Amino acid sequence: MATQNSFESFLEWGIEKYPSENTGVIMWNHGGGIGGVCSDENYIDSDGYGNVLNTIEVAKASELALANTEADKMTFIGYDACLMGVADIASVNASYYNYMVASEESEPGNGWDYTTWLNNLYNKKANSKTNVENILDKICSSFVYDNCDNDGCGETYWDEDYQEYYTYYCYSTLAVYDLSKMDTLISEFDSYATKIKAVSGYYSKIKNAFKSNKNYRFSEDEYGALYGNNDFIKFLDAMDAQFSSVSSTNLRNAIKALVISNYYCDKYTSIQKITPCGICCFLPEVTGNGTYGLQCLESDYTGTYASKFTVWQSICLNNGTW
Repeated sequence: MATQNSFESFLEWGIEKYPSENTGVIMWNHGGGIGGVCSDENYIDSDGYGNVLNTIEVAKASELALANTEADKMTFIGYDACLMGVADIASVNASYYNYMVASEESEPGNGWDYTTWLNNLYNKKANSKTNVENILDKICSSFVYDNCDNDGCGETYWDEDYQEYYTYYCYSTLAVYDLSKMDTLISEFDSYATKIKAVSGYYSKIKNAFKSNKNYRFSEDEYGALYGNNDFIKFLDAMDAQFSSVSSTNLRNAIKALVISNYYCDKYTSIQKITPCGICCFLPEVTGNGTYGLQCLESDYTGTYASKFTVWQSICLNNGTW
């Protein structure tokens, strides 16, 4: 499944077999931010992991499927997968979908609460813009409620395999993006990044902001690879401290307009000392043994179907990792 052609074929089959005024696409599997989603364990990459659909492949498949079926934009793309709530991914999907549902954080293994939101879909029908947004909102609220308010969240138990106590916390976040607002976000981010580049020593200042912004998503795996997901508003808070002459107000407003629903576990905010804004920005990084962020920068971040934040992209490409 994790090839552009397979995904394109699946989209075309769905659009033609089940024509509808509103079409949703849900990606269910592992997610790795801008590096990709939906690992196919039947097809192993050179790095020893299952092949994934990267952002570029999803974009190309979506474009071709719409063209070949002569269909309009699909209503939403949802990621029931970890770490896909990245502005760069949303910037690409905006050409093919009206909305996007994704999580900044790693998702608990049981994923979305399909029973609740599908019942909501059946009862409400997606026959208006308001109802579509209400249904997408229900995806988020039911997911967080289901995972955060269960009896096990925040409790400590004995792990027989590792012979140690482990506290289970529900790092549940999920948000809806109105992709019709993406053009404004792209414009404001490019304008902001252009002003940043004009400041003397801007690279060192961005590096300082990155290092002081300790609340980036908890996306480090056992191999030391980091996915480069930073809560957008928290990162701007850190940037404001370094670039006092550059206002982030317009960019903040564009982010808030894009994120129309934002749910997160209250236990998350008390434990991690952060209130998620609903969407991340991408900063390629290398730490420990990991080179994932650098690989994303080189292979998944450039070109026609990659991130639309071209000025910020140039900063990352010209300066490497933080």
